[in-house]
Amino acid sequence: MKKILLLTLGCLTMISAASAQTGAQKAVDKKLAKYNQTGEFVNCIRRNMIKKMVVVDDTKILFELKGNKAMLNTLDKKCTGLAMFRQFSFGVQNNRVCDTDVITTRQSAICNLSDFEVLEEKS
Repeated sequence: MKKILLLTLGCLTMISAASAQTGAQKAVDKKLAKYNQTGEFVNCIRRNMIKKMVVVDDTKILFELKGNKAMLNTLDKKCTGLAMFRQFSFGVQNNRVCDTDVITTRQSAICNLSDFEVLEEKS
């Protein structure tokens, strides 16, 4: 009986986590849908201009900047655990985040950033 109860609780936990992740992904998709990609890229952005960083999926991070600007960083390859936990850390030098910097996920995966695509808000 205890095994069945534990198995049921484990399944409910997984379903709950999947539902929360789906809801979070919908919110991210809605946020990203506000922008058009421009095809214009920059190598670095100033750290003090970043208001928020939003993980889109295992390969994309949306950087929302002051002044209603945004940049999309599309990593060269999949970064394990990035989308699952939607958290990462990185070091900043000279108050800039650049395409040569690396991020570390909650699962300790180390991934390289790439250049930042300038996004424009849809009218």
